[in-house]
Amino acid sequence: MMDGMKMPNMLSRLKQQETPAVAQGEITACVGRSDDFMDENGMRQDAPDHTTLGGAEDVIYFEFDPEHNSTTRRRQVEMLDAAGHKHGGIDTYVISTVNGKDKKSRGYAGCTGIALVGYDPKLKQNISILIHNSPPALGFGRFRLEGEKSDTQLKFEKHFNEVASRFMSNVDVHTVSAVVFGGRTDPNEDINFEKNINEAKKLVRNVVGVEAGEVIAPNDGLDERIDAYLKTQERKLFISRRVRNTS
Repeated sequence: MMDGMKMPNMLSRLKQQETPAVAQGEITACVGRSDDFMDENGMRQDAPDHTTLGGAEDVIYFEFDPEHNSTTRRRQVEMLDAAGHKHGGIDTYVISTVNGKDKKSRGYAGCTGIALVGYDPKLKQNISILIHNSPPALGFGRFRLEGEKSDTQLKFEKHFNEVASRFMSNVDVHTVSAVVFGGRTDPNEDINFEKNINEAKKLVRNVVGVEAGEVIAPNDGLDERIDAYLKTQERKLFISRRVRNTS
């Protein structure tokens, strides 16, 4: 009897995974803890087992770790290359591929995130991009040269242009929505939340031609992190804030 009662929910989830709803309009940002993101069936909406179209794409950002040797760092770069992600190396930026999958990235601290979603009329589904970038990719940070763009910034702009152009060539331009999020202010590192967000919005405006929305306040200190999960077909961006365990 109990199994019979559960069956409709199971069938509902399977049907949802096979034929995901294709939402239109602006990206909706859902901010909170992961426990806040439960659906009517008790499943976390920001979890990989709730995704559609073949699983979530993991947009992994590797921070510099002094305990990692050159072999470990080389393997991390190889992982990014194998995933088809544009990047500038460790601790710079990572840009996802362009497809209809959900996308996720963890550990935004001083880093900024950019999410883009648009409708592909040929595929009859939404496609998306998720970005995880450090302040130097936008021209900030203590090692920048005044009035000059660093190699990291130039490379990031080039890669963003390439991926965004591929995205725009496949979507109905009237269906594109963008949001920027993440970041913090740290005078010791010459990092400013507002400047980072504004630079990210300007980049989206200049390349994609839309005004990106801005969601969530800045992180409070180095140990506070943001995890992002973009549900492409539903146009929902789940942002969960956590404090890094430093013990």
